[in-house]
Amino acid sequence: MIHPDLRPKTQPIGKNRVVLLEDFYYRCPKTQIETLSKKGFIIDGMTIARILWSILGAPFSPTNIGPAFTHDNPYRFGVDMYGNSISRKNADIIIEQALKMNNVNWLVRKAVYSGLRTGGWVAWNKHRSVNK
Repeated sequence: MIHPDLRPKTQPIGKNRVVLLEDFYYRCPKTQIETLSKKGFIIDGMTIARILWSILGAPFSPTNIGPAFTHDNPYRFGVDMYGNSISRKNADIIIEQALKMNNVNWLVRKAVYSGLRTGGWVAWNKHRSVNK
């Protein structure tokens, strides 16, 4: 079941991206960090290799798209909705908790979190250099 707070209104853009049609707010229950993805924010869903879709879910599945927005906004900008810095670790905790709210099983949540902790630094550092 998808948590009511994790149902952003989106529209596809081509094959591999979606755009937010209205602002999307999320408050992480574990970190208490609040994020706000603004209308017009575009993401590529969860970056999941196609071979793993049957296990982790497709990038734009209803259980993954809300958590993807909660994660991609702090990854892109490095701040919460008030402009306070967010660590990469906290951004990764945010998506794990959002997946939990959507009743994604423990093993899948840990696989997503571990993958982000292992390889997420590439995207994190890329966005930090662009945002300077």
